[in-house]
Amino acid sequence: MAKVFLKFRDNTISEATLGQNAITVGRDPGNDIQVDNPAVSGIHARIWQEDGTIYIEDAESTNGTYVNGEKIVKVALNDKDEVLIGKHHLEVVSGDEADKSDEEEEPLTPVTPSLDKTMVLDSKIRREMTGGPREQKGEFVVIGGQAEADRYELSDRVTTVGKSTGSLIKLKGFFAPKAAALINRTDKGYTITPADRKVPVKLNGALMNAPQIMEDKDIVEVYGLTLQFHLR
Repeated sequence: MAKVFLKFRDNTISEATLGQNAITVGRDPGNDIQVDNPAVSGIHARIWQEDGTIYIEDAESTNGTYVNGEKIVKVALNDKDEVLIGKHHLEVVSGDEADKSDEEEEPLTPVTPSLDKTMVLDSKIRREMTGGPREQKGEFVVIGGQAEADRYELSDRVTTVGKSTGSLIKLKGFFAPKAAALINRTDKGYTITPADRKVPVKLNGALMNAPQIMEDKDIVEVYGLTLQFHLR
């Protein structure tokens, strides 16, 4: 039968057998797998088997459940998938592999958690824990029209395209708008928003009327200026 092993720094702390019923993972003592970590919610995730496939689902935890560095809601688990909950890893194995893991690793006794509230992790700590790639930075490269520079690094939370003194990408011309477009840098990526209804902004040739998330090599056209967006 499939088994779920809780590990911390390559040491097995506890395990649970995956039968017909789902098992729960969390900080509360009533969980099938109890995790002593203030960043883990009372009930953090559920794992179950259905038609030969093993699934994991986040139980609306505070800091999220990650599989292979990606935050998930519900996914099917494959061999060698890496599940991260707080600072602990879960390894799910089945059949003979579960028996081998039993022989090779000696489970340790879990410690009863002493904190009642879940610690909220900031995004920097969460990225370090998941081992995921560093946040990509965006830039615009000028491929048409006249601008003060050939490329612009989008390092600020908000970048303005316009004539105002605070604009990173300055538009030229007496009638140029103070702000024609705004670029917001968020955890989900870079979003571009038209800032003046009288000034058309196009993304990949399509006229924009609402904010949109930009992808690598997207083309933005605004007030005679053509920019290509890059992630690096």
